[in-house]
Amino acid sequence: MILGTNIMGFLRSGYTVPEALERVRAHGLRCVDFPGFRVNMPQARPVQEQLYWAKRMEQLGIEPFGCFYLPANNPGSKNPEIRLAAVEEMKPSARMIHNLGGKAIVFCEASGRAQYEEDLSKEEAFENAVETVKRFCEWVYDKLDPNLKVLLEIAPYGGSLCSVETLKRFCDLVDMPNCYINADLGHFNLQKVNGNRFKLAGDKMISVHMSDDDNHGDEGKIYERDCLIGQGTTDFKAYFKALQEMDIDGNARKAGLRECYCMLETFQVIDGAPNYDVVLRRSLDYIFQELPGVFDSSIFYE
Repeated sequence: MILGTNIMGFLRSGYTVPEALERVRAHGLRCVDFPGFRVNMPQARPVQEQLYWAKRMEQLGIEPFGCFYLPANNPGSKNPEIRLAAVEEMKPSARMIHNLGGKAIVFCEASGRAQYEEDLSKEEAFENAVETVKRFCEWVYDKLDPNLKVLLEIAPYGGSLCSVETLKRFCDLVDMPNCYINADLGHFNLQKVNGNRFKLAGDKMISVHMSDDDNHGDEGKIYERDCLIGQGTTDFKAYFKALQEMDIDGNARKAGLRECYCMLETFQVIDGAPNYDVVLRRSLDYIFQELPGVFDSSIFYE
C-alpha cells in the first residue's frame, strides 16, 4: 500500500496549498489527497494556479491521488433538477484533480440523504441517486478522462450506504467501468462493520481512507470526529489484515493503479487550535509502531 495524507488539516492550520505540500514532504510522505469542500475550496482556484500546484508536486516528488467532495444538493432528491445540480457541483473537483494529474474523485454520500420535508426515505434516495452517480460517471468517462476513478464510500453514520453490501449493490447498479469503492476505515467503524465483510465488495474495493472514530454510544451520540489515528476505537489491525487477505493491492492494480493508495484523514485539533504537524506526526508514530509491515517504514523518517 502507498501511504499519503489529505492536506485539509494543513489548510485548516492556515497554510496555502503550496505550503501544505511542502509540509507533507517534510514529514516524509510522497502522496496527497485534496479536499473539495469546507476549507478554501481549491477546485475554485484558477486553472493556472492548479497547474502551478501540479508543477510544485513534481518538484517535491509528491504524487496526487484524489479529491473528495460532498454536494450540498441531494443526489437522491425526488427533484431531477436538484439531482442534476449535484452532478454539476461535483464537476469542478473532478476537473481539478484531473488538472493535477490525480487518479480519483470521491463522491461523498453518493446515495443521497433522507429528507423529511420531501417525504423522502433513505431507500428512495438510494434508488434516485443511482441515476445521479451514473450520469456523473458517464461525464467523467466520456468528457474528462476514462482512467479517472469515481469512488464511493460508506456514509459516516446513518444513510443508505451503510454496509459493504449496499456499497457493492450501488456500484453494480451504476454499472460504469470507472465506478469503484473506497474503504474509509473510520466510517466502517462508526457503522460497526466487521472487516471480514470487505471481501463482499469483490474487486471493486481499490483504495483506503485511514480515519479513526469512536463508535461507542447510541445513535444520538455516534458521530464523525476524524481524531488522531489510534485515539478512536477503529480496529486497524483487523481491518488491514482483512484488506490484505482480500488483496486490495491486486484490486487496485487490476483497476489500473500502481497499488492501493491509503490516505490519512486526521482533522482533529489539539489544545483548541489546528496544528496538523503535531496531528500528522502523532498519527504516523502510531502507524509505525502499531502496524508494522503494512507500509514501508522508510517513508516515515528520511
